[in-house]
Amino acid sequence: MEPSSGRFLNPAVARAHSERANVLWRLHRLDEALKSVDIVLVRDSGLAEAWHSGGIILHDLGAYDGALAAYDKALTLKPNLVEAWLGRGNALRARKRFEEAFTAYDKALALKLGRGNVFYDLKRHDEALAAYDKALSIKFDLEDAWLGRGNVFYDLKRYDEAFAAYDKALSIEPNLKYAEGSRLHAKMHLCDWAKIDIEILHLLSAAREKKPVGVPFLSLSIPASPADQLQFAKTFISDQGSFSALWRDEIYSHDRIRIGYLSADFRHHALAQLAVGLFEHHDKSPFEIMAISCGPDDRSDLRNRIRSAVENFIDAGGMPDSVVAEFVRRRETDIIVDLSGFTQDNRFSVFARRVSPLQVNFLCYTGTMGADCMDYIIADPMVIPNQ
Repeated sequence: MEPSSGRFLNPAVARAHSERANVLWRLHRLDEALKSVDIVLVRDSGLAEAWHSGGIILHDLGAYDGALAAYDKALTLKPNLVEAWLGRGNALRARKRFEEAFTAYDKALALKLGRGNVFYDLKRHDEALAAYDKALSIKFDLEDAWLGRGNVFYDLKRYDEAFAAYDKALSIEPNLKYAEGSRLHAKMHLCDWAKIDIEILHLLSAAREKKPVGVPFLSLSIPASPADQLQFAKTFISDQGSFSALWRDEIYSHDRIRIGYLSADFRHHALAQLAVGLFEHHDKSPFEIMAISCGPDDRSDLRNRIRSAVENFIDAGGMPDSVVAEFVRRRETDIIVDLSGFTQDNRFSVFARRVSPLQVNFLCYTGTMGADCMDYIIADPMVIPNQ
């Protein structure tokens, strides 16, 4: 593999030679496959994927040093090319350089897990599963990949597969964060009540020891006391990291008080059913009303009614929490109301950045949030009974 300079005038020609190399490799015609890769690299030495293909072929030819050089070149061009890290690990293993092989495999695993987690956050479930499966093909007892698979299956309401994945994760690492609670929740969805009392007691006992065994939302569906619910929330909050406050005690002076309502559920959802009347009957004379949507746009009548009822409707579904937080602060929002709490797709870290003088929990999550950044909860005797 001795590349020079120059590029194919037609990229399709490079792709054709690359595909030809792949076909020849599958036919185990390795010398011919390597020549096809060389043709690509002679004309364009900046193609990381071509260097990776060359590494695979050289490895199969037993030229492990050459394979390492090819993988290293690929990684110089594209440092996050997972397959090249995996190939590098294989070549190092063949050379019995085991510690370096472990490092390469760890890098491949980290990248695959990272990709899976990002795909999961983006709700691209098939791609998330593919990434987790690839990580497990490298290391079958990777507990975080099993946990990731469980989370995907849970989102897809495939609770039997979610339960099995969580069970596998816990069999590998019994203290894996949040896995025990997730397993219990999946089991409850399956209406599997075998030993359920024992498992709930075990979960509550661990939670009381401040172990991160379950997310706060789970505590609402098991016989947890108010003190237990608070401990679930506090443990979860302490595990989220801290942020510098964006609001620094400034006093705003506006003609009307600016209120922002933030939710992932301004769509066909129970929260929207409950909140749409609030927005339609909100007194606009003393208040300027803003709705910030951090969830999907389902183009439903409910969403359109909310959009029409407020003065400012912000579609922030594609914005990271840091950008949403900066927006709320720059808007000089006097009161920001969290209509998600610890429910799915919440944006708690916006509130953790202290973006407004007053931050309030209302309606969707009726439990304690256990967070210093939340100043109030709006509730009634049904939510918080009179003692």
